[in-house]
Amino acid sequence: MKIKGNENPDYAVILSNLALMYLSKRDYNSAEPLYLEALKIWDTTIGENNTDYALTAKNLASLYKSKGDYAKAEVYYIAYTNVAVCRSR
Repeated sequence: MKIKGNENPDYAVILSNLALMYLSKRDYNSAEPLYLEALKIWDTTIGENNTDYALTAKNLASLYKSKGDYAKAEVYYIAYTNVAVCRSR
């Protein structure tokens, strides 16, 4: 199966990397939608149980923590932890 365009996991990597750049500049409003889109792509193409998904969830959690939105941060830290625990077994 060949996946093209913005449903491609490689595109999600690009979005996540761009979001990380914005996060490092503390441009949270630019980073957030990119992280969310990357997670959506990975969820629909290769699932949540992969390293790229986990790291993006962790970065998004850090973003929300920096913004003081601890409820959203918790959701994504838990998602990251779930993948990390599953992969360590």
